[in-house]
Amino acid sequence: AGRELPWPYGYRQPLTLTWSASQSRPVSAGVPGKPFFELLRVLIHRYHLGEAGSGDNQALEAWAQRVHFYRAAPVQELLVQTGFDDLTRSSFAAYRALSLWEYLQSCFAAGASNPLVGWLARQERRIQDEGGLQLVGQLDTLPARPPATGDLAHTLLLSPGDAQELRELLGERLLTQARGAAREIPIPKFQQGAGDLYQVVPFLRVLDPVGREQTLWVRAGQRSFEFRVAAPFDPEASRPSLIQMPSLSDLKRGLAKGASVIVPPDTLNLLNALKLGKGASADAVPEQAPSGAGLGLQWICSFSLPVITLVAMILLMIMIALLNILFWWLPWVRICLPFPKIK
Repeated sequence: AGRELPWPYGYRQPLTLTWSASQSRPVSAGVPGKPFFELLRVLIHRYHLGEAGSGDNQALEAWAQRVHFYRAAPVQELLVQTGFDDLTRSSFAAYRALSLWEYLQSCFAAGASNPLVGWLARQERRIQDEGGLQLVGQLDTLPARPPATGDLAHTLLLSPGDAQELRELLGERLLTQARGAAREIPIPKFQQGAGDLYQVVPFLRVLDPVGREQTLWVRAGQRSFEFRVAAPFDPEASRPSLIQMPSLSDLKRGLAKGASVIVPPDTLNLLNALKLGKGASADAVPEQAPSGAGLGLQWICSFSLPVITLVAMILLMIMIALLNILFWWLPWVRICLPFPKIK
């Protein structure tokens, strides 16, 4: 992930570890450099830095509050004299216009008309039309801070310490995002690697004469032998599951009162417009969803479980028969044994 962004925001090759004047000015008079454009793309599209209510961005928000845009004309002269780093930062304080956090926050406060999102989309089209970011010349000027219109005329200054802190914060933010995804995705408790061996270790938990809890573990020779936990679909360890299939005579008995789904009206119109061999007509798909609040109808559609089960089995057997031409696996997929049934 560190190689996703160029230096000084990431570790993409080639690395130019010496600090240059252009890296101190990632945005000059409103025009961002290409490395800062890639950083903005990650901060806006992936992490929504500047959007209200994102608790995972607190560290990045604090960093953006310490990084400022400066008035371009007086800062240009001062940069030639002293340069910009952690020691000379205080001499630039009088020329601060706004912080990076204030700029991003005001852009997201504009809602659907976020000018920064539209600016990123225009640059992406330029990159696609011109054959890549490296072939693009100077990028467009950043939009002004809403509610103002026009272009941004300020210069963003960055020190080597700011860049180093950002690299660390981006790594921590990515780990936070990965851990959040891992908590939502169920991970198997027992893995299937070569070294994933287990033992049953008996123990006894007792109270001693003074009422304190003690745990007594068995000796090493009294543990179970090492074993591996079989995967859920291990063909040598899985237990057969007996599922009762419906009879063809069950198809016309009773009502369609099995699985029920709630269907929006546009989806139902699409389903009703499907025609065998023709699909759906262009009129069945609306160009855009209606905006604003309103009152409409939804449909609760119930389906016959016997029909669904038979359709699934028929489709499964069709696919198995087609793939059997390539893999010759039909003898291992299905085996049918006679079983008596009393009428």
